[in-house]
Amino acid sequence: MKGSTGIRTRVDGAISKIIPKSTVKRYEDLMVRARMNAGAMTYLISAYEYAFSGAILVVFVALIAYLFYHPLWIIVSSASFLVYALAIYYIFTLPEMKVKAIRSSVEHVMPDALAVAYGLSLSGVPADTMISELSGIKELGEFAKESQRVNSFMYAMGYDFLSALERSEKVSASPDFSRFVAGIRLSIILNSDLTAFLRDRLDYYRRIQENRSKLSLDSLGLAAESYVAVVIAFPILLYLTGSIISIKNSSVLFFALSMVILFSAAAVMGYFTDRIRRDV
Repeated sequence: MKGSTGIRTRVDGAISKIIPKSTVKRYEDLMVRARMNAGAMTYLISAYEYAFSGAILVVFVALIAYLFYHPLWIIVSSASFLVYALAIYYIFTLPEMKVKAIRSSVEHVMPDALAVAYGLSLSGVPADTMISELSGIKELGEFAKESQRVNSFMYAMGYDFLSALERSEKVSASPDFSRFVAGIRLSIILNSDLTAFLRDRLDYYRRIQENRSKLSLDSLGLAAESYVAVVIAFPILLYLTGSIISIKNSSVLFFALSMVILFSAAAVMGYFTDRIRRDV
């Protein structure tokens, strides 16, 4: 057991030497913003170990396929390499994907969160209590979790409220949340009207939401027109043409190709139409 632990320690040490310091620094920032508990160096060492082990496994699978399934060894090798590449891409981009997911989620619920904050401020609720209330609203999703981080800085790390807001502003994955806590902090420091700040931010995000809804409706109308032309009229014409040519030439190749194009076009247009509909 001690021997294996020593080998693992030496391997980790060797891997840590080949990781650029700039990469470690970038991942430290990403890990904090993504609220991932692992350290950047520990995560990168594990990722490199998975990469090395996976590469050896891919070579081993390719060798076995070449020796025992020679007719299919190119297909097996390509498939195993594709799985390996996707897995490594996922591992190395996971922190960044989490940051983007948090940013998108916070942006989506920002108008609702500001509406709640504005209502609490109108009722005379202090800013620290307002943050605590926001952190307990599960419907706000990642915004509530970012608010919980402010509470963690205060109650777990001993920060005062202004310092907790400043720290949250620096480490948040969401620029919207950073601006939110920065505005609260500056309103307290300058002794300005916090309720007015929240009202202005709420009006700002409502205008953005209205503009996006209008743009999405326009896009949906364009998508509907394109859907009729591409997914209905064109495939029908292609289907009829393929049927005539297939019957005349006693071949199903063109007919099968027309059906593939028909269903592919329907799937692509359906996907983009659904994406636009969700934004409305």
